Amino acid sequence: RLVSDWSSDVCSSDLQLSTLLGHAEAQGYALVAPLRREPWGAQGRPNEPLPTPRHFFRTAFVPGRLARRSEPIPQSVDSMADAVWVGGSCIAIRGDLLRQIRFDERFFMYFEDVDFGQRANALGARVGVCTAVTVDHAVGWRSDDPLIGRRGVEYARSALVYAEAHGHSRHLMKLAALTHTSLRAVVPSGSDTARAANRAIATGLIWPTKPGLSELALVHNERHGFSSL
Repeated sequence: RLVSDWSSDVCSSDLQLSTLLGHAEAQGYALVAPLRREPWGAQGRPNEPLPTPRHFFRTAFVPGRLARRSEPIPQSVDSMADAVWVGGSCIAIRGDLLRQIRFDERFFMYFEDVDFGQRANALGARVGVCTAVTVDHAVGWRSDDPLIGRRGVEYARSALVYAEAHGHSRHLMKLAALTHTSLRAVVPSGSDTARAANRAIATGLIWPTKPGLSELALVHNERHGFSSL
């Protein structure tokens, strides 16, 4: 049976959720997500590339997401399409897959969905995107967010953890991601949201030891008597 997880910044309906679950169960998918409409354009396509150093270097010098801002959400005759990974902001996972693998707790935020999707694929589980459903995802990056710097630190840390977990050089990942985000932070045609995100991530890559959201969560949990299981 599929269980779903929607983050608080995703706007969706019961009909969208039931449609996604219905298509996924009917076609035997173990991990599935919808398409997403975000401030920087359509995201979550089935052919979304892996965030490798090569990908960051290549997309630093091509339009990438910026070119997709005005593109329409893709429509498909088929309701489902296979994918290497799916975005974790809105996903449904079969219970038996969750019993086989867990989310890697080294990722506090970011890249945990990519890692999970790759490991699910390696087990032979079917991973895909429901092209019949598109949800609105506000994303958490805002220039007026006082915690955006901490968010950038968490992204940077997770990028390095992901690189190490999947056989890439941490040094090369840092260089590639820093090149990508530094250039994107100053692109005139980029959205304010995208530039703010890239500035925060670039700073986090330079100083990944600065306090992130995980430290803030730890202080909060200690103050209110919560403990991790």
